[in-house]
Amino acid sequence: MNRAFTSSLSWLYLIVLYGFIFLPVAVLVLFSFQDGRLPVPPFNGFSMQWYAAVFADRKLMAALSNSFLVALVSSLVACLLGFLAAYALARMKFRGRKQVLTGLMLMQMFPAVLALVAIYAIFDRIGSAFPAIGLNTHASLVLAYSGGIAMHVWTLKGYYDTIPAEIEEAARVDGATMWQSFTRVLLPMALPMLVVVNGSAFIMQEWLRGFWPDMSGQEAVEAFRKSTDPVAKGLMIIA
Repeated sequence: MNRAFTSSLSWLYLIVLYGFIFLPVAVLVLFSFQDGRLPVPPFNGFSMQWYAAVFADRKLMAALSNSFLVALVSSLVACLLGFLAAYALARMKFRGRKQVLTGLMLMQMFPAVLALVAIYAIFDRIGSAFPAIGLNTHASLVLAYSGGIAMHVWTLKGYYDTIPAEIEEAARVDGATMWQSFTRVLLPMALPMLVVVNGSAFIMQEWLRGFWPDMSGQEAVEAFRKSTDPVAKGLMIIA
């Protein structure tokens, strides 16, 4: 009797909890299909006019494709760098290892927007010598986003620490090199965490952020007209 009551109470708690989590999302999705000038209550009928307006805007679709490209490339680069750095910090013993880990943790205490002026100045100077990676280019945005790997390094290192080092040692006893034990033994075991880290980098860091080293005012509008801005900046200009 007590077990059944506890189980029912647990299910009720989960239903209420997920209801509070997904209710705002459901409301947004529902009213995005509303027929009317503004998607506000009460619901006036089903319509695809808002989606048609979005997909008919060529500039916005260009910004959407820019965001997808930048997010995909930068997330892959960040995942690769974080994967290799985390392995070195988890498996290798060298001087300054603890200081590096502490430094990576301290970097997470400060918001990335604090580096906006510095990043702008850096890419402004670089762009004067190498325009391909200067301001208002996809390459500069990929480089800026790929540098935020501190969280990925700590996440992957924590996962590596859960994998016994004896597995790799056994592979090396059988004749495998350190690189072979890394790619053929550890990499397949860490694949689930790599998928999680890559997805997190794609969605939370690159896809939802705007262009840090961006121009302002009329220059930003001109950059958007040239289809170089991501969707976050494009929505700000359109709004």
